[in-house]
Amino acid sequence: MMRTFIIMLLFYFSCHAYGSDNNGTQPSTGLLTTTLSNNIDAEIRSHEQTLAALKSDIDGLSAKLDTLKSELASTTDTGEYNKIVGRYNAGLKKSRALISKYNDITNDVNLKRIKNPPLTIDTDNGKNYYLKLINVATGETTITMFVNGGEQISTRLPAGQYQLKYVTGDLWQGNQALFGPETSFYAGDSTINLIEDDKGSIGKIDTLKKVRNGNFTWISVSKNEW
Repeated sequence: MMRTFIIMLLFYFSCHAYGSDNNGTQPSTGLLTTTLSNNIDAEIRSHEQTLAALKSDIDGLSAKLDTLKSELASTTDTGEYNKIVGRYNAGLKKSRALISKYNDITNDVNLKRIKNPPLTIDTDNGKNYYLKLINVATGETTITMFVNGGEQISTRLPAGQYQLKYVTGDLWQGNQALFGPETSFYAGDSTINLIEDDKGSIGKIDTLKKVRNGNFTWISVSKNEW
């Protein structure tokens, strides 16, 4: 009985070591948390799907209008001619409404892309990465991301200056314990500038890879500094 109790205690402490809040699963590469009120990437993808559906509808209506034009050219009956004209005008009106909606959504997507430049991050094989982007103007952590070693992650953020910090390790133990006692803490020595431009947003591609002449210098920091 005592032996069983000791084994259960050992199992409990092994699962909760270092204050771990891990649920036993390794996160997939992706966004973990965000303080943004909306997911720009998801909005743009949704709009792009809507645009594709609208384009299909517009193309279908265009084909029907071409058919009606052919019918008009070959019809000699006045009554039938007037009916075809009615159908043609109705189709033309619907087509114009769809085109107007298509243009409005296209403009909205383009504006979102301009105001929310892309950020892409490359990582090295081996260790896994937990990253956070801090808005320099507010000091607020805007997003946190998890990246499995060797993978790439891309997201869009409102234009501005950000500081990127990250930790590395093998076994993820949750947002509090991170990678446990083996966690290594790093911070960039400069800020990331995501620029809004009338001709299109200017994003950044940053690498956490150990490459010569990389575009970012990383400094090892303490847990308190991180």
